[in-house]
Amino acid sequence: MDMTNEEIVIAYRDSKNKKEQINILAERNLCDPAKIIDVLVEGGYDRRSFNAFGKAMGRSKKSEKFETKVQEMIEESKQKKESADPETPATNKYAELQAECEKLKAKVKDYESYIGLLKERVLFLEENNTLMKEAIVQMCIKQYKED
Repeated sequence: MDMTNEEIVIAYRDSKNKKEQINILAERNLCDPAKIIDVLVEGGYDRRSFNAFGKAMGRSKKSEKFETKVQEMIEESKQKKESADPETPATNKYAELQAECEKLKAKVKDYESYIGLLKERVLFLEENNTLMKEAIVQMCIKQYKED
């Protein structure tokens, strides 16, 4: 939030249109109006005075509690992410998997080279086989003619 809780309470107290001020404060602080109401309640305002505001916006007490809980969970998640040790097991596992992937890529390149050599060898043998067959046929024909 952009403003402190005290600044929010003062701005609300000094406003002429209280309902509109909640929306203005929410927009300025990039938060939900329910969060502004929570700040005002912490600042001494009675939550019941905001019930009409919540209903006008289509919110019930349950949905406000739900939204508050979701916001708390988001904040907690952000704090955990910020304070997370970069050397966590998940980070280490990711690095290990990445290294293993690079090794496998190198092996694939080696296998592709080996396969290319084998293909060349097969073609060479097929050519020689054809030549040998022709030579054998010629020898057989020659032998046949001599007999």
